[in-house]
Amino acid sequence: MIQRQNKNDQELLKELYFREEEDTSYRAAVVNPGVERGPSKTTQRRTQQQKEIQKLDSMQSSNVWNVQDKTFLDQHVFLNQGIEADAVFEFLLQAITEIAGGFKNYREFPEEKKVVGYHFDETRVGAYRVEVFEHNEQLGLNCTRLEGDTLAVTDLWDLVKRELMNSDFIPMGMDMGETDDEGFFGSDDEFEDFDMDSFKYMDFTRDPAFVGRLIDEIGDLNVGTHSLMLLAFNCQNSSNLDYLSGNHGQALFDSILRRLGEAEGSTVTLPVARSSAWIIKHIVAQADSPLNITAAQVKIILSTIDFWAFENAPKRSITPTASEEATILLSEALGDIQNGTYTNYQDELNQIVNGTQFDTVKDALAPLLIATN
Repeated sequence: MIQRQNKNDQELLKELYFREEEDTSYRAAVVNPGVERGPSKTTQRRTQQQKEIQKLDSMQSSNVWNVQDKTFLDQHVFLNQGIEADAVFEFLLQAITEIAGGFKNYREFPEEKKVVGYHFDETRVGAYRVEVFEHNEQLGLNCTRLEGDTLAVTDLWDLVKRELMNSDFIPMGMDMGETDDEGFFGSDDEFEDFDMDSFKYMDFTRDPAFVGRLIDEIGDLNVGTHSLMLLAFNCQNSSNLDYLSGNHGQALFDSILRRLGEAEGSTVTLPVARSSAWIIKHIVAQADSPLNITAAQVKIILSTIDFWAFENAPKRSITPTASEEATILLSEALGDIQNGTYTNYQDELNQIVNGTQFDTVKDALAPLLIATN
């Protein structure tokens, strides 16, 4: 059974320890007065109780998850001896940020040494929780899939384990999730001339009807997220980006802005915001001719940045409500829209710059804000 003891539980436990100790000591003094002894069982028990209380106090100050039974763990590793919870947690945040290309698509809980976020693996996305735990006085890290694609979360966990291993947080030679068929495709030398992009990305030019359907489905709450992720990932191929910009740029931009503005953004998740931001940033920059962007659409972009620029949910909610990647991409896109003429949006820009938790967003919006003065 997993136990997460709160402060009241610990204080009650202390009171019970001391009450038992006082009662037993009193009875011993009455029954055998004046008899000299070595350390009594009560004294020995007191020493043990004090050790237990010190351990409880240590757990309370760090709030590290204390696991009594390993069957409650998911994918996990135990850390090398001597590793402190604070050290591995700081390293974990840095590793996950680097894995995400330098962006924070997660929410951190320093008191509990826990991080909750989304990991993007090509066209897959999964929500995860990685947290420090303690079992039998040994620290470890546990990774849990909260929702989304299992393979995406497993990919993140394998990357995190590799970073932990390279920095001596866990033993070398641990299972990194390799499969027995890794040699199925032969050696790298055999595929030296193979064009990986032709295998990795779709070719939008070969199926214009499918591309049109993806754009139409962006507003569908059932499949729209997947459509956005397919479009965003395949736009990393320059020929696909050229095709979309030249043939569907305006329609794609309008569809995305309708999704972002629907119900004041209440249906926009972090994967939707991140994928939308990636497409907007590159479509705006790539368009052969300036897109027709209305003042209402600029307002939607600013509102989306404002929402995802800082955590605005209470701590009891673990869902991430901030994305550095989404906000920085949209902030950079604003520089290409309307050529930086944002005199009418000074209040919105000030609100974002003063409220965001990301310095990168402040830096991206600073020139636009200066231009409004």
